[in-house]
Amino acid sequence: MKRLRTVAARLAAVFGILAIVVWVAGCQTEPPPFVDVPGLPTAAGGGSEPMASGSYVDVFHIGDLVSVTFSQQGESPITPYEERIKEDGTITPPHIGTIMAVGKKPGELQKELQEKYDKFYKHLTVTVKAGDRYFYVDGEVNRRGPEPYLGQTDIIKAISASGGFTDFAKKTKVNLIHPNGKKEIINYNKAMEENLYFPVYPGDKIWVPRRFLF
Repeated sequence: MKRLRTVAARLAAVFGILAIVVWVAGCQTEPPPFVDVPGLPTAAGGGSEPMASGSYVDVFHIGDLVSVTFSQQGESPITPYEERIKEDGTITPPHIGTIMAVGKKPGELQKELQEKYDKFYKHLTVTVKAGDRYFYVDGEVNRRGPEPYLGQTDIIKAISASGGFTDFAKKTKVNLIHPNGKKEIINYNKAMEENLYFPVYPGDKIWVPRRFLF
């Protein structure tokens, strides 16, 4: 009998330790720092950008890659140029100085650059393109990391693109963090049940916390 009590006490101690470990893991309430991913704006620089505008996807944002090419009969006098939009919203193309890029569509920026270069070069054609865009998913999903932004999407489609939730995901507290630092806490189950739409934009970061297991 004494031996049985000793074994029972040891088992209780082991289960107690395991319970504490699981409890600590389940208590995680704040998202970890996101890995810097090329093309993703940082919260520090995007505070003035609109988040709900219908044209959000169409215009340049802080951190976006701007690609400018120049063509002319014969050899172009300017080599192709790429730069990520700085935190003050500007880029600095060769020969013309600093220019504001944030909030402009690629076509609008292209027209503005064309007008500036026309003052220095004849028959020079300027072409502006935006680099690839991403949103980032971390936490209790099956595939963490950047996902390409292919067009209008929402939190449900974004989670699906990352392979869906793990068995430990806390679906009622999904964090959606926008480039300007604004954070939304979304009940994914409610969004599914009531067909609610929470848009995800380029540069957004999604973090799924771990739920309690007991």
